[in-house]
Amino acid sequence: MEDKELKRKIEKSKKYCNELERYKIKDFKVEMNSEHGIRTIKYDNEKGYTCTCDFYKTRHTCSHIMAIQNILKNLNRF
Repeated sequence: MEDKELKRKIEKSKKYCNELERYKIKDFKVEMNSEHGIRTIKYDNEKGYTCTCDFYKTRHTCSHIMAIQNILKNLNRF
């Protein structure tokens, strides 16, 4: 038996995937296993990105943040 309602939801989800303007990331937190330990990268809509690594403390950016930004940018290709 076909589930027509589920099929419609699947088609709608495909449509939503191509309409990135519908989405706004307000905040999130990611844990990453780096070469030197576990790093926590956070995004806050007001503060931007932060990371728990020592490099971030002096430079306010780091390879962990750059990696997350590239991952999110590459999601746009799907």
